[in-house]
Amino acid sequence: MLLDEAVYHVKMDFNKRFLALREVKKKVCQQVTEVQGRLREALAALGKPTASVVDPVMKPEEVPELRDQVCCTQTSEHSDSESVHFHTDAMAACTNTGICVQSSWY
Repeated sequence: MLLDEAVYHVKMDFNKRFLALREVKKKVCQQVTEVQGRLREALAALGKPTASVVDPVMKPEEVPELRDQVCCTQTSEHSDSESVHFHTDAMAACTNTGICVQSSWY
């Protein structure tokens, strides 16, 4: 029992530090995106191409809690004829009227 508690606490500590690092990455990505926005403006003012400036993004597998996020449902009650479809892109925009599940696992 004591060993199980120790393992549990080690796992919880790891998860806490891991999630904190993910938050740091999000903040750094935001800062880099802001700086690159200013770089794009400067390049545009100089008449230079801005295609080489790429914004950092979080990959879907870095945010597993969003893998099965439901993005839309029909406004009426659910029926057996309602379609269910899946997106592989975690940020996909859905225009279907059925149940839409965004998932990087399907």
